[in-house]
Amino acid sequence: MSAHVVVMPDAGVRGRWHEAFADVAVVAGAPAALAKATAATVLWVSTSAAEAMRTLRKQRPDLPLVAMTLNPDAQEGLRMFEAGASGYCHALAAPAMLQQVDIVVRNGGLWVGPDLMARAVAATGRLAGAEHVPAGALDGLTLRERDVAEQVALGASNKEIAERLDITPRTVKAHMGAIFDKLGVRDRLQLVLALRKAPAVGRAA
Repeated sequence: MSAHVVVMPDAGVRGRWHEAFADVAVVAGAPAALAKATAATVLWVSTSAAEAMRTLRKQRPDLPLVAMTLNPDAQEGLRMFEAGASGYCHALAAPAMLQQVDIVVRNGGLWVGPDLMARAVAATGRLAGAEHVPAGALDGLTLRERDVAEQVALGASNKEIAERLDITPRTVKAHMGAIFDKLGVRDRLQLVLALRKAPAVGRAA
């Protein structure tokens, strides 16, 4: 049994996991992973092991699952989160980074590296479409907070939001904090994913 189970078919990149976690078990497939998992395990699964990922997500939906890749891609990352992953990171991340990922997903957060976060939010905004606003998703927000949330959903950065709404970046940050609290999300990506899942209605002319 292990608190960290890594499904990594490529034996060439397994060594670094023992540097990150003393209690790690590195296996090649879902059956071995399931045999070693406990109620406190974090599953780390290579995106190259698609079948193992589907099996683990189906049989152990209670456990945090981090998808790992050798070629990070915003679109793939979004697919992983929509499939139930709690994190998406590089398979060759430094041990210290892997430990940070572990802390975040164990506490119910989503992990995305800063660069991929920016790309993923922008890509998600493009997929959502600038002409749509989620019906009911922004209930409880002030009018200005709605404006900010809609801009985030379209992939805008804080600087871009400040310029578009003619407010300061500090004001954008303050609105973002209020939006996160009111909608029960931890970060920009969780906000965008929540908005994508809401029913969409056309924006009024």
